[in-house]
Amino acid sequence: MENNTSAAQEQLVRQSESSVSHPNPEAASKPVRSAAKMPESPAPAAANAACRLSGADRRAVGGPECDTEYEPYSDAEHEPDGGPLLESDRGPECGPENCTAPGVSSGPDRIVETVAPRQPAPESLFETGMARQSAPEPTSGAAGDGARYDADEAAEIVRWLTQGLFDPEYILLFGKLAGGTPFSDPKAYDLMLVVRERPVYDWVQVKRYLRYQMPVRHRKIRYMNLYVLPLSYVESHNTPFLYFSHREGILLYCKDRHYFRRPKSCNFAAAYADARLYYDTFADMGMFYLERANTEYAEGYNLRPAALFTAQAAVYFYHMLFYVYHGCEFGIHDPVAMHERMRTLSSELMLLFDDDRTERLFTPSRLRGFIRRAAYDVRFTVDPAELETHMDRVERMGGIVQRLCELRLERYRDLAARHGAEPLSR
Repeated sequence: MENNTSAAQEQLVRQSESSVSHPNPEAASKPVRSAAKMPESPAPAAANAACRLSGADRRAVGGPECDTEYEPYSDAEHEPDGGPLLESDRGPECGPENCTAPGVSSGPDRIVETVAPRQPAPESLFETGMARQSAPEPTSGAAGDGARYDADEAAEIVRWLTQGLFDPEYILLFGKLAGGTPFSDPKAYDLMLVVRERPVYDWVQVKRYLRYQMPVRHRKIRYMNLYVLPLSYVESHNTPFLYFSHREGILLYCKDRHYFRRPKSCNFAAAYADARLYYDTFADMGMFYLERANTEYAEGYNLRPAALFTAQAAVYFYHMLFYVYHGCEFGIHDPVAMHERMRTLSSELMLLFDDDRTERLFTPSRLRGFIRRAAYDVRFTVDPAELETHMDRVERMGGIVQRLCELRLERYRDLAARHGAEPLSR
């Protein structure tokens, strides 16, 4: 009797629960699929295996856990152009064919998560005073520039260069600080001011003006290598110097009326042949004058020709260095101005000729005096020990310049071979 009563009560409880869970009697009659008891498909296991990655590959599929929400990939080191991540950057184990990360269907029983496609990063806008202009497409060399130089200091430099005295169309930062092909050897601002009309002040005076407004002791980066070039020259030439600076440089400032374009190619084969011819010609001339100076000094203490030949050898070395790096001749023959123009190309040149507080180095100014006085002043004289010191420094300078030129020429040759036998268009 009691067993019958308890069985009836249990049947009544089951009927009441079924009516609450399924108001529709037809739905209550259908079997209920239990998510806890449903067998696991092999796809989630494959997903977990494919997502056991490290570093950037884990971030590409949603982070350290495969079940976490997918986030778009945003590592600037692997995505220099700011665009969507390429499938090749996700790693070979996580392509669209074999990755079962969230957002990819892995079978009829798996819910497909819809992920919005990665939108390209908006183009940054350059402040141009009263107007804005869209930035050019960044290159891989510009990635990570914030770690190489101080953005506030660069903005202050641009502010002083665009106030009143100078009227640049645009200002470029290139070289090592921009993450491009190295130009200055020490840490220095390699800046290019492109002007529509030739300004009253040249590059030396522009550097002096910046020293007045931004004293060296207040700057985080002490050295500055600055060029002022006419826009007509930039548009009509395509030397490696202009190519590297415009292709890899960071556009710090641009007028709203100017449309900045990055060059697509450079004829490195022609640049290499031209620079090699100039180097071979005047390297021999420089060494010839240096040997003549040593001969005149050793044989009879002929100080006048020894001093003149030493200074002339230094001028040839400077001209050779400038042509190989810039693809054009330097219109000044003053050793002081030439050293100021090219001193940052090598830290060894700065050690050799730069004056400091511990050692008075005045070789460039003495070489300039040799050129002016040894050839025309009948009262010219020089101490033999001093002349020997300057001769030794010029000889060391010749070795430094030759190494720099050989390295730059090798770079041109490698780039020409990389682009193939056919010369690129200028």
